[in-house]
Amino acid sequence: MQQRFDIPSLSQANFNKIDTRKADLNKLSIIELKEILDRQDKLLNNKKFINSLPDKGQKISDYRQKVLEKLKSKELVEQTTSILSKLSIGQNVDLSHPMASGPVAKLKPEVDPYAGLLSKALDDTLSQVKPSKFVLNKSKDELKKDPSSTEMRTPESPKLKIMEKYKDTGLNYGAEEKRVHELSVDESLELSKNQIEKDAKVALLRKVERTIKYYENEEDGTDLDEEIEDEGENDDEQGTQIVIRYM
Repeated sequence: MQQRFDIPSLSQANFNKIDTRKADLNKLSIIELKEILDRQDKLLNNKKFINSLPDKGQKISDYRQKVLEKLKSKELVEQTTSILSKLSIGQNVDLSHPMASGPVAKLKPEVDPYAGLLSKALDDTLSQVKPSKFVLNKSKDELKKDPSSTEMRTPESPKLKIMEKYKDTGLNYGAEEKRVHELSVDESLELSKNQIEKDAKVALLRKVERTIKYYENEEDGTDLDEEIEDEGENDDEQGTQIVIRYM
């Protein structure tokens, strides 16, 4: 025989007792909050009981909403704590007391011992790189007719052997730590080389543009030798030399 379970009707005194439990929500666990929420749903589904109340179940509905909000808040805190506990943190942090006062361990900044050596080695190597040259393969008259016909020649930069500079430093590192620093040096060197090549190309293109404009404005009476001398002085500052050859 199938048994029938009915929700017993509650008196107004019992209802007021349930409503006063909202002061204990902060101390309840997630499981307890879910149980309370389930009971409130059952009460709201009992139409006969709700219609017998003076406020037609408004207090129960409001209390249910507060329980639901507190339940979501506790679940969010629990999920966040679980995620943080799985992360690789370099400090011993008590996640249950995020606002606890006390001395905080100061992290020692990571200093690359190769920084000074890298800078010196890079300066020594760049001083050996020959400046780029720009050579015109047409005469003065031909360049006027077709100024876009030029030939750019950039010598191949020598390989930078920065790691050889560290042989006599006297620094002894384990295999793993040395491997990490070598990768850092290579990456830094590659970025420096790319930036230097980019700046050299931009400066060279600007000088080509000024040279072409000079030929176009030659009728203004500008002296060619003075213009070339001025360009040479500017080239010394930029580290790039322009040589104009008439064919």
